[in-house]
Amino acid sequence: MPVINALASRKILDSRSEWTIETSLTVNDVTAIASVPEGTSVGKFEAKSLSVPNALQKIRNIESHIKGKNFNSQKELDEYLLELDGTADKSNLGANVILSISHSFARAFSALKKIPLYKYIADCEGMGTPATKPKIMMLIFEGGKHGSFNISIQEFMVVVDSVEEGDTVYDLARKTLLSKKLEVEVGLEGAFSPVGFSNDDILIFLSSLSKFPLALDVAASSVFNQLDFGRMLEKYNILSIEDPFGEEEWNKWADFTRSYGGEILIVGDDLVVTNARRIDKAVKMGACNAVIIKPNQIGTLTETLQAVKLAKENGFKTVVSHRSGETNDSFIADLAVGIGADFVKFGSPSRGERVAKYNRLLEIF
Repeated sequence: MPVINALASRKILDSRSEWTIETSLTVNDVTAIASVPEGTSVGKFEAKSLSVPNALQKIRNIESHIKGKNFNSQKELDEYLLELDGTADKSNLGANVILSISHSFARAFSALKKIPLYKYIADCEGMGTPATKPKIMMLIFEGGKHGSFNISIQEFMVVVDSVEEGDTVYDLARKTLLSKKLEVEVGLEGAFSPVGFSNDDILIFLSSLSKFPLALDVAASSVFNQLDFGRMLEKYNILSIEDPFGEEEWNKWADFTRSYGGEILIVGDDLVVTNARRIDKAVKMGACNAVIIKPNQIGTLTETLQAVKLAKENGFKTVVSHRSGETNDSFIADLAVGIGADFVKFGSPSRGERVAKYNRLLEIF
């Protein structure tokens, strides 16, 4: 019977040199560790995280409630944490606290079961998804809050079938920039962000660099944009546009999906925040046809999987995504494989916290 014997947490640095938490949980004789990322572009409807000092205090408080208890499933553990929290937005215990416990329990329980983490995730919530290899939205350029503000679109990605293909495009972009005596400094997620480039400059550059289709994250809720999407879709080989409008502009989303949803992926991130209730609204309004999955937007693995199930049942594509403030934890790589995600967004292949996820994919496949 799985019994929690110990719970502890400490502060660690994320990839932006800001503090986050890392939690270790011992179930029977297995100790597992999970750390929590944080976003720079944070949707207003995301579950609330606590400051690191408050989070660490909450972990100490939770230990007395959880130590010595047995949980026979991920759902039992997660529902107990939600009961302890008692709020709709995780503002009591904090989404970062809850997620660190939820993910470390998943790691420990998968080890007790002697199965890979992705297989454990596939078995949770009746997902029953075979291990499938997702396509990769490989980040090459970034702007907005993640890079140079002269570039308003937050992420410019190429959609590839393998880490090797994406890495080749990234290396070619760097060599081409250097050959033109342009900057190769990178933004928060490891992608190039040259001063003086516009959105169109980057789209032209990428279109000339490779045959792969493009994926864009506009992040309209975080950066003011006035973009002519119709012109962009006519001119460039764009497969996917994420967050083309603000997180409360439901009618604009629905109109855009009616116009272009048959041609491209229209991906909700801030609009739906990995929340089943908001995904249900998006389904009913026809507001998008794909969703970003970020566990720290909702707080538990169980709720993440419930959001995934609802999206899949309604024919939405799923994109498992990193955050701008990442750690070396590779949990989301196993998550993507376990849920049979259509795509992943892990950033560029040039920073350790992003490479950790790509290397985990390579290890699985």
